[in-house]
Amino acid sequence: MATIVQNIGTDSASVFALNFKIGVLSFCQSIHRPPCYCNGGRTLQLELLMSYTGSKFYCHPCAERLALLGCLNEPTSAPSTFQVDKAEKHTRPLHISSGLHSVLRSGSTSEYEHLGKRAVEAGILEFEPSGVRTLIYPTTSPIGTVYRAGSPDDSADFFRWVLSTDSARAHGYPVPSSDYVGITCASCATALTS
Repeated sequence: MATIVQNIGTDSASVFALNFKIGVLSFCQSIHRPPCYCNGGRTLQLELLMSYTGSKFYCHPCAERLALLGCLNEPTSAPSTFQVDKAEKHTRPLHISSGLHSVLRSGSTSEYEHLGKRAVEAGILEFEPSGVRTLIYPTTSPIGTVYRAGSPDDSADFFRWVLSTDSARAHGYPVPSSDYVGITCASCATALTS
């Protein structure tokens, strides 16, 4: 433990952050059974604790090999109200929100579900700075439009599946590939995007 603290800093903010992260990981261990990444071994915990400065990305084969894909939730046949609202927001919105808002071009909830499942089955795994696991599925053509302040701003050709460990809140939305230029796998160093 002292080595980890030394590597991330010994100031009170770093020590507090470390203790908080250990508490979160311990909580995860108490509620999940293998093959959850949080119950998978000390190596990943150490890596998470020591690299909280930005997102890390893993190709799907490496994420699988490192047991990082456990406890992820794909679209379900019985979605929560939150998930239904999110699906409608990104497929058939009644209005475009004033900030950033992405919408599937097809307007199809079945395509939305398909993309969510593909993200879980084959997507790039992203560890966000907060420790949340997100899946990004690169598609082969544009699937949606990103609106900024109500006006079309960009084409979306990736699908991002967020809150993937929360069965009642896991949902996705189209994003532009330009958000992920030049990312590589943190394990094997393979280029994941161009």
